[in-house]
Amino acid sequence: MLTLSQLAPLHETLFRVITQTSRQVKQLRKGLKETMVWPLLTERSDIIPLFLPRESETAPCCEKMKMRKKRNALEDKCRVAGYLRSFIENASCAQQKALIEFWTGWEVLPREMTVEVVNSSLPKSSTGFEVLRLPAHYCTYESFLMDIQVCLNSTDSGFGLVYD
Repeated sequence: MLTLSQLAPLHETLFRVITQTSRQVKQLRKGLKETMVWPLLTERSDIIPLFLPRESETAPCCEKMKMRKKRNALEDKCRVAGYLRSFIENASCAQQKALIEFWTGWEVLPREMTVEVVNSSLPKSSTGFEVLRLPAHYCTYESFLMDIQVCLNSTDSGFGLVYD
């Protein structure tokens, strides 16, 4: 059995964890409301499984994995590079500016910028080396567009940064 003096540090730690978690939940709720996602989810509960799929539903089946292995890496690179090109050609000036900032860390075009098609879940950038790393898994332009827009919207605060 624990004594009161042993429970005090545990209580303090639990209080800090709960306080930090509740702040993060409040920030997430605020973001969902500001981006109009929350009203969409409350009005259209049928799209919740599409927006927040369960891990078991997103796991690739064996057939998809076999097809993925057979696909040529060059095809992946060409397809994803084509998606990037389409995005750049159709993007507004603000979106192009955000892409450059996400890619390089600056709003000014450098002399050289590099694109790599890699195995990852989301687009990433190495701003010091001016390298944009795009996942090879995109099979549709729409999925590419959705992820690239999420990344471009993260340039002000970064992924996962939560303000009090």
